[in-house]
Amino acid sequence: MLFRYNDINQKSSSRKSHGIVYFPPLFWWSILILTLAGIATLSWTFSTYVFDHPNKKVPYKILTKLNKISAIERFSPQDPPKAKTSFATSRSLMENEFSNFTGIYLTYLNDIFLRDYIENYKRTDGVYYLKGTFTITGSRPLTESDLFTRGTVLSASCDDFPKASVTLVLPSNSKDQAPPTPQGTQFSLQNNDFSCLLHVRKPTEDSIHFTLLPITYNNFKISKTRSIRLNPPPTLNIDGSWPPIIEEKNH
Repeated sequence: MLFRYNDINQKSSSRKSHGIVYFPPLFWWSILILTLAGIATLSWTFSTYVFDHPNKKVPYKILTKLNKISAIERFSPQDPPKAKTSFATSRSLMENEFSNFTGIYLTYLNDIFLRDYIENYKRTDGVYYLKGTFTITGSRPLTESDLFTRGTVLSASCDDFPKASVTLVLPSNSKDQAPPTPQGTQFSLQNNDFSCLLHVRKPTEDSIHFTLLPITYNNFKISKTRSIRLNPPPTLNIDGSWPPIIEEKNH
């Protein structure tokens, strides 16, 4: 026993003399266990983040590749997602719902709007539907650089509440581009359109802009002689710009 103890001391002294620090096996086992626990915690945290944030670029791409995202649903007018405040006007939404939202709070709210849309409103406590009459101020086709890559997007002013304006996204599966809609054309959003709020921004302290999309995807009537056939997008270009911007031309 004395020999073994002396032998260990001699080996330890030899390691020290060569600049080698000896650690007992228990130390390395502790390091291994802590490392594996850290990896498991990180994996669980990342997995939770991915499933909770399908509206973010990396999670969306991962979930799409793993086929963990359902196709965008065409809701029936008889069974749409429930509304928070029934069909609201631009004025009521601005004054009663979003008057105190600014900065990071508005960013967070918009993230929730897009997340709920991607998840087909499976865990939302209600959505906002907008109604009113509007006058078109600009239009353009959706492109490969947008979040929604096919269809048409319209910008419009609110006829009965000048502080509000809207962008209306009209997705389509058609590869053919719809002709531009003339400025000054009037249209209305009614109860059976189910135009759901997907984004809110405040250009100034006294104005508000809503981005909307009709989630029942009925043919959308722009005028007495023209309507646009709508379809749910088969997938989203998560790297694309959102919300869509229209450069309005002054005549």
